[in-house]
Amino acid sequence: MSWRNKWQWGDKANGEKFLFSSTMLSFLTDGWHLFKALMLLFISLAIVTYKPIFGYFDIILFSIIWGIVFEICYTKLLLK
Repeated sequence: MSWRNKWQWGDKANGEKFLFSSTMLSFLTDGWHLFKALMLLFISLAIVTYKPIFGYFDIILFSIIWGIVFEICYTKLLLK
């Protein structure tokens, strides 16, 4: 239902609610796009500022942490 926030009066036929609300500024219209944009921003910042802690083992460690956090958020928060 939040996709309607992109359009004037909730109808695509009326055009965009504000300039670029259906394309590059869609993260301002609903939570899904906002949190997806934040996730991409933080991943990009992590790549740019990353300094190895345990060498190549970091990849395995961060993959495990990512999986655990995703599983907790998806099963405990989103499915309710």
